[in-house]
Order: sequence, then structure tokens, then C-alpha cells
Amino acid sequence: NIKKARSAARTFNKKAPSAYWERTLADLHKDRDPRDYDKARKHYRSYLGYAGKEDVDIWHGGASIWDVLNREKKYDEAMKWAEEWRKRYPSHSRSLEMIYLIGQTHRSRNRIADAAKVYNELIDQYPDSNAALLCARSAIDSFTSDLRDGIVKKWFEKNPGDERAAELYLRLGQRYEPEAGGLERAIEAY
Repeated sequence: NIKKARSAARTFNKKAPSAYWERTLADLHKDRDPRDYDKARKHYRSYLGYAGKEDVDIWHGGASIWDVLNREKKYDEAMKWAEEWRKRYPSHSRSLEMIYLIGQTHRSRNRIADAAKVYNELIDQYPDSNAALLCARSAIDSFTSDLRDGIVKKWFEKNPGDERAAELYLRLGQRYEPEAGGLERAIEAY
């Protein structure tokens, strides 16, 4: 019972909250009940407040706030948050993935052309980044062939000989197979 667990945790936590405590509470609220999303965001923000003072995974906190906002369909807030996080932590190794998450927010809104634009720009500007790879994966998994094939082709052109291409070819093959006339294309991708 989650209520009993939270009550027990509060009872045993006699000291002031810590970064670990805030993250644990945030994760519990995020993954349990949509009615707890406000509490999750509050605890993730508190967790991020420990950055620089304690060992804090700022990516986890930032991406989790984006995730909660996206789950709540607060898309404008989610995109604003991603931009704010990226400005606050521009040198973070995963900063570009916040741009990808903005594209994902467009996708969640069913604004596929806007998502494709974000993905294309990210691949153009940062072709060898993990965020660009995430864009290509997302295009394969969720876009129609007209958008998907253009984005993936661009990724392949910008990353010749990249060993990560094998994963994309496998995903492409799996997408091609059920499409009309897709078996030949799938075999070629495999």
C-alpha cells in the first residue's frame, strides 16, 4: 500500500529532507497516480535545488519534470521547461536531448510537421549526437513513410559508417515489413 509506505517513510525520516529523499518522493508520485503529478513536480524541483550541494542527477530531475508535464498534456509548459533547463545547463552532456524532447512534445500534440522540423534541425546541427539518433529512432517508430524516410536518410548521410546505423536499419526493416510492398525494402534494410 503506497499510503502506508509513504507514512512509514515520513516517520523514519527524522532528519531534514535530502536530495535523495526528494527524488524518491518525486519518483513515487510520478509513477503512482496522475493525481500526484503536482506533488511529483514539486519534489523534482526541490531535488534540483540541491544541484551543486549534493550529488544530483540534473538530467533525471529535468527530464522527469518534462515527462510529468507531457503526461498532463501541459505541452506549452513542457516545451518551456525543456528550454529553461537547456539554458540553465547548456554544457550538460544531455542538453541536446532537451531539444529532442521538444520534438517529442510536438509529436504528443499530434503536430507531426513541427516534430519533424525539430528533428531535422537537430540532425542538421548536431548530426553525431545521441539526440540526433533519438530523432531518427522516433521518426522510424512513429512517422509515416514520407516524413520518416527523409529524416532517416538525412541521419545516414550525415553519419556515414556510424556503427549505430545497424540499429536504425533493424528498426526500419521492422517498420517496412507490414507495409504494402515493404518486404523487399525490409530485406534490403536487414
